[in-house]
Amino acid sequence: MTRKEKERIEKYIFTAAREFHKGQLDKLDRVSAKSLIKSVDPYILMMSPFTTKESWAVKSLDRHMFSSEEGMKGTMYEKIARFILKVRIPGARKPPQFFDCQLYADGFLTFFELKSGSNWGNSSQWDSLRRRFTELQRNHAPQPVRLILGIAYGKSSKGILEHYDGKIIEIRGQEFWHYITDEPDFYIELGKRLASGSKAYNSSLILKRNTTINRLISEAEEFCFPNGQLDTELILRMNSERPVSKEEKGQLVLAVN
Repeated sequence: MTRKEKERIEKYIFTAAREFHKGQLDKLDRVSAKSLIKSVDPYILMMSPFTTKESWAVKSLDRHMFSSEEGMKGTMYEKIARFILKVRIPGARKPPQFFDCQLYADGFLTFFELKSGSNWGNSSQWDSLRRRFTELQRNHAPQPVRLILGIAYGKSSKGILEHYDGKIIEIRGQEFWHYITDEPDFYIELGKRLASGSKAYNSSLILKRNTTINRLISEAEEFCFPNGQLDTELILRMNSERPVSKEEKGQLVLAVN
């Protein structure tokens, strides 16, 4: 990469890290004890030894944040990779449908699908990916088309993987970032830049998390016994009890003779 390209990319990564943390702060503002309790597995909760409102608040918030981060980090990596491609390759752009980026390279109309980790993809997701790619091939025939499945982190002992007769190419971790930047150690620089961009928000995030935990503990009192233990049967009923209409009240759903 040229020096100018590096400077533009580094600046964008710094901004992406700040946007990621801003998204985390927004999630903390919006979460409530009621929304977390509605989404909990009540049977696992009844089996758990951690049913004080304090331990529940910490565990539930951390699980909620981890789940929320999965989508946000995927979006962040996608934006970073697409920006790099736009900076380095004239004509790179987000296609109108199906995938994350498209460009012309090595005689191919090349599409990119960007994922966060190498655990992505059960059989139905792979089938969906293949169907979308097959439709692209039909739409752009007879022009040769290929798909790069870029994985932000992870690795394969086999290196670059080819699927469906080499038309879908999977590239993971260091090799993926090297592929789009021509810099073998860019994956390390990416981590450093993300960490640098996050520093200004780390203290705010810690403070917001602690404040949110205290708020959740207070809000959870309506689902607790006076001693601070969660009323797990109440939560089970709230989550799973069949709604009864006015007409059904007082009537047996099933009569056993």
